[in-house]
Parts: sequence; structure tokens; C-alpha cells
Amino acid sequence: MDLAALFYLGVVAAIVLVRRERVAHAALFAGAHLGLGLAVGWLVRQHARRPGAAWRWLRYWYPLVLVPVVFKLNGILVPQVSPTDVDAALLRWDRMLFGDHPSVYLRGLESAWLTDVLRLCWMSYFVLPFVVAVPAWRAGRCGAGDPAPFAMAVFALTAGWYLSYLGYFVTPALGPGYYPEWLGAPPARTAGMTDAMLSTLWHLEGERIRDVCPSGHVIIAALCV
Repeated sequence: MDLAALFYLGVVAAIVLVRRERVAHAALFAGAHLGLGLAVGWLVRQHARRPGAAWRWLRYWYPLVLVPVVFKLNGILVPQVSPTDVDAALLRWDRMLFGDHPSVYLRGLESAWLTDVLRLCWMSYFVLPFVVAVPAWRAGRCGAGDPAPFAMAVFALTAGWYLSYLGYFVTPALGPGYYPEWLGAPPARTAGMTDAMLSTLWHLEGERIRDVCPSGHVIIAALCV
């Protein structure tokens, strides 16, 4: 998990430096990523020197802070490094694969309650990693004390996030929800039960984030399964 974090942070720092003519305060952003890498190394070293419960927790659970931080940094960097969105190209790929956008085929199944159920499925992304990680952590503490299963679970999950985050630089896209006129399908009706929850999540993530492709929600759900 540590090597995955260091690899990601190093690659993004390199991308920022290579594209520094496009990125405002490029040195600052590159330094921030390298600084995060140093912080990861420091945590690992501190835990090796002080193998207490507090340092153990910090050493293995630091992705709780690192992953959201690099996501927010991506929200700033991706539009500068890759300023041309590829939504139109992704829509063409959809139509090549399916004949039309999948939302068009789902019109006959649309209902307000189904939209809310599918929204809950989408939001489960924020809970699923804990469904996997917490039992693995408890097994390591209460069983043989082996952190390897937990570390492997966190490595798989964080590698999935880092892969999707790097992909945003290659295929920056807002998503079809921002272009309903391209789809030929009106926005889905909802029962309103999930409106507040979804608005809160969008506010925390930030609006107009180029985070659609590759889909972190699909990657993390598949890894958790």
C-alpha cells in the first residue's frame, strides 16, 4: 500500500513538472505531492520505531486522509494539465458499443423509486471499502495479529483509486449528466428521498470534477466484491 501511494504521488509530481507551462504554481503542486510522499515514509518509519497502537493505527489507516486529499488536488490539476474534456468521444464509444447511449434503452424501466434505489447503489461506494477493510483490521488485531490481510485489502483499494485518478489526466470528462441534450433523454425522475444526500456528497466532492472515466465507483465496487 505504501509503494502504491509513493508511485502515484511521484507520477503526478512528474506530470505536473512536465506540464508546468499549463499549471499555475506547478512547483507548489509538485512539492505538495512529494511532501505527501515524505509524510508516508515518515509514518512508516515512526511505526517501525514505535510499534504502539496509536502509531499502528496511523501507519495503516493514513489512506483515509491521503485519498481524499489527492482527489481534491486532482480537481484542480486535471483541468489544467488536460484542458480538453473527452465527453463527446466517450459518448461516441457508447454508441459504437451499444447502438445508442444506455440511458435511452432504460427509459422504459424508469421510475422515481428505481432512480432513488440506484442512487443509493451509487452512494454505497463511500461505505463499501469499510465493509472490507474493518473486518480485515479486526481479524488482524483480535486473531493472530497479522496485518497482512488488512494491508493487502487496503493496497487493492488504494491502487484502484490511484489508477482511476491517473486516468482522469488521460480521459478528463464531466459525465453524461452534464449533457442531457446529447443523450436525447430527459433527466431521470426521482422520489426525492436521496436528493439531500446526493447534494451533500456533490458539495463535498466539488462541482464539475473531471472524475467520470475511469469510474472509481465501478473499480472500488468490483474490488470489494
